[in-house]
Amino acid sequence: MAKKLSRVSILDKENRSYTTTAYLIAQIRKNYSIPRKKQISGNVLLGFALETISSLKYSIGGVMEFLECADSKFLLDFYERNHFKRFDMRIANLQYNEPYVLHQLLKFI
Repeated sequence: MAKKLSRVSILDKENRSYTTTAYLIAQIRKNYSIPRKKQISGNVLLGFALETISSLKYSIGGVMEFLECADSKFLLDFYERNHFKRFDMRIANLQYNEPYVLHQLLKFI
């Protein structure tokens, strides 16, 4: 992944990190308080986001999709099944008085 990433980003050697542009998929969340048969599946929600990005790609360009998710095996497996690859993680601000891990995932489009 580093080789692909290096083609479309700038490496900051001092911080050993890449700077790039990507479509950010943010805050996909299910509402479990509504009846189960009225809920929209995670696959459908993610499909809406990916479909929108696909149409934007032809209008304004772009080669990557980016998202962050909580440290959850279920979520990581879900995004990996949808062809996202883990590339880093970060410690986010405190939640309930404790820091929490966010995994960063990329997908080339």
